[in-house]
Amino acid sequence: MREETALALGLIGPVAGPALVAALQDHEPRRRAGAASALAQMEPAFHDAAKEVAQITAKETDPAVRAALFAALPKLASLPIAVRN
Repeated sequence: MREETALALGLIGPVAGPALVAALQDHEPRRRAGAASALAQMEPAFHDAAKEVAQITAKETDPAVRAALFAALPKLASLPIAVRN
Protein backbone atom coordinates (compact mmCIF):
# COMPACT_ATOMS: atom_id res chain seq x y z
CA MET A 1 0.00 0.00 0.00
CA ARG A 2 1.41 3.36 -0.98
CA GLU A 3 1.61 6.16 1.56
CA GLU A 4 -0.82 8.27 -0.49
CA THR A 5 -3.28 5.38 -0.59
CA ALA A 6 -3.12 5.04 3.18
CA LEU A 7 -3.87 8.74 3.63
CA ALA A 8 -6.82 8.48 1.23
CA LEU A 9 -8.16 5.51 3.20
CA GLY A 10 -7.99 7.64 6.33
CA LEU A 11 -10.39 10.07 4.68
CA ILE A 12 -12.89 7.27 4.04
CA GLY A 13 -13.34 6.67 7.75
CA PRO A 14 -13.52 3.67 10.06
CA VAL A 15 -14.60 1.29 7.30
CA ALA A 16 -11.01 1.59 6.02
CA GLY A 17 -9.55 0.97 9.48
CA PRO A 18 -8.80 -2.74 9.06
CA ALA A 19 -6.82 -2.09 5.85
CA LEU A 20 -4.78 0.61 7.59
CA VAL A 21 -4.07 -1.62 10.60
CA ALA A 22 -2.93 -4.35 8.20
CA ALA A 23 -0.63 -1.81 6.49
CA LEU A 24 1.11 -1.25 9.83
CA GLN A 25 2.74 -4.65 9.20
CA ASP A 26 4.19 -3.62 5.80
CA HIS A 27 7.93 -4.15 5.29
CA GLU A 28 8.38 -0.54 4.11
CA PRO A 29 8.66 2.01 6.99
CA ARG A 30 7.16 4.85 4.89
CA ARG A 31 4.05 2.78 4.30
CA ARG A 32 3.74 1.93 7.99
CA ALA A 33 4.15 5.61 8.91
CA GLY A 34 1.57 6.61 6.30
CA ALA A 35 -0.94 4.11 7.67
CA ALA A 36 -0.36 5.35 11.22
CA SER A 37 -0.81 8.97 10.09
CA ALA A 38 -4.03 8.06 8.31
CA LEU A 39 -5.35 6.37 11.46
CA ALA A 40 -4.52 9.52 13.42
CA GLN A 41 -6.45 11.71 10.97
CA MET A 42 -9.46 9.42 10.56
CA GLU A 43 -12.85 10.91 11.46
CA PRO A 44 -14.52 9.39 13.33
CA ALA A 45 -11.65 7.56 14.99
CA PHE A 46 -11.24 3.80 14.53
CA HIS A 47 -11.30 2.93 18.23
CA ASP A 48 -11.35 -0.82 17.55
CA ALA A 49 -7.67 -0.60 16.58
CA ALA A 50 -6.37 0.95 19.81
CA LYS A 51 -5.13 -2.23 21.48
CA GLU A 52 -3.55 -3.65 18.33
CA VAL A 53 -1.87 -0.34 17.45
CA ALA A 54 -0.49 -0.13 21.01
CA GLN A 55 1.00 -3.61 20.62
CA ILE A 56 2.48 -2.74 17.22
CA THR A 57 3.93 0.47 18.68
CA ALA A 58 5.70 -1.50 21.41
CA LYS A 59 7.47 -3.63 18.77
CA GLU A 60 8.20 -0.94 16.15
CA THR A 61 11.88 -0.04 15.76
CA ASP A 62 11.79 2.67 13.09
CA PRO A 63 11.81 6.13 14.77
CA ALA A 64 9.58 7.81 12.15
CA VAL A 65 7.01 5.03 12.32
CA ARG A 66 7.06 5.08 16.13
CA ALA A 67 6.44 8.83 16.08
CA ALA A 68 3.45 8.39 13.75
CA LEU A 69 2.09 5.57 15.91
CA PHE A 70 2.46 7.61 19.09
CA ALA A 71 0.59 10.45 17.39
CA ALA A 72 -2.24 8.05 16.47
CA LEU A 73 -2.64 6.38 19.87
CA PRO A 74 -4.37 9.22 21.75
CA LYS A 75 -6.85 9.58 18.89
CA LEU A 76 -7.64 5.85 18.83
CA ALA A 77 -7.87 5.24 22.54
CA SER A 78 -11.11 6.31 24.16
CA LEU A 79 -9.73 5.01 27.47
CA PRO A 80 -6.14 4.76 28.68
CA ILE A 81 -4.42 1.65 27.34
CA ALA A 82 -1.31 -0.14 28.53
CA VAL A 83 1.49 -0.94 26.09
CA ARG A 84 3.22 -4.18 27.02
CA ASN A 85 5.97 -6.13 25.30
